[in-house]
Parts: sequence; C-alpha cells; structure tokens
Amino acid sequence: MNERIYYSQEAEARATRERNTAILMFFGLGTAIGAIMALLLTPKSGSDVRDELSDRIEQGIEDGRDTSRTAIRRLERELADVRKRLEDALDDVR
Repeated sequence: MNERIYYSQEAEARATRERNTAILMFFGLGTAIGAIMALLLTPKSGSDVRDELSDRIEQGIEDGRDTSRTAIRRLERELADVRKRLEDALDDVR
C-alpha cells in the first residue's frame, strides 16, 4: 500500500499519525455533512420523526412479546411431550 522508505522510526510514526489524523478528520467531516444534509432534506419535523420512531419501537417490542409467548407455549408443549415419553420409557425399564 505505502511504498515509502522512512529513514527513521520516528518519521514513520509521525507519518502514520498524520495519516490517521487526516482519516479521522475526513470521517468526522463526512459525518457532519451527512447529518446536516439529513436535517435539511427531511420531509418531516423532528417531533414527527420521534413519534414515528417511538411507534415503530413499541410495535417491535409488542411483536417480540407475541413471538416469545408463542415460542414459550410451543416449548411447554414439547417439554410435556418429552417428559411423558421419558416417564413411559422409565416405566418400561422397571
């Protein structure tokens, strides 16, 4: 990637620090520009976006609860079935 020849480890370390600093600055600048553009171009107000986000989060939580209830009921049925088969197997061994 970098074919430069450095005459000391100090010069190489300085160049690495400068390169990393430049990368972080450009990343921060790009993030700031993206955030500003998002705020300027958004078709909804902040409160509308917060309300919509809150509704979606609440719906996701409720969906997760429903899925959990269904999974727990299924596991309870399967566990009861396994227990019955285990008890039957133990009765056959006795």
